[in-house]
Amino acid sequence: MLPGALPFALPTTEIRLVQRPVSQTYANLNYPYWFLSDQTNLTAATARAMLAHPTSSITAENGRHYLASGHWDNLLLGGRVREEDSPGNYTFRETADGLEYVTYDAQGAEHVFGRLPP
Repeated sequence: MLPGALPFALPTTEIRLVQRPVSQTYANLNYPYWFLSDQTNLTAATARAMLAHPTSSITAENGRHYLASGHWDNLLLGGRVREEDSPGNYTFRETADGLEYVTYDAQGAEHVFGRLPP
């Protein structure tokens, strides 16, 4: 009876095999920048709102396709890529030159990936 109950009593952990998780996570971080790169006069608030709720039909369709294809995963920490200053995620920083898109590497160091025009 004990051998039959043992597998059900032990905790389970999901294991995923991912090739090149660091480079794939960095590729996933391209999406928010690409999505916003053709916009002008962006503030951090409008950038966040556009990523959360794409408005035009073209950007909404691209966003749905990208998110549905699983390219939004943070393979460094698990879960989805989101706006926070932790490995595999991003933040926005408003400057006099426009809006900076800042990404965070596997060690948590920040890198200015690009600038969105003012």
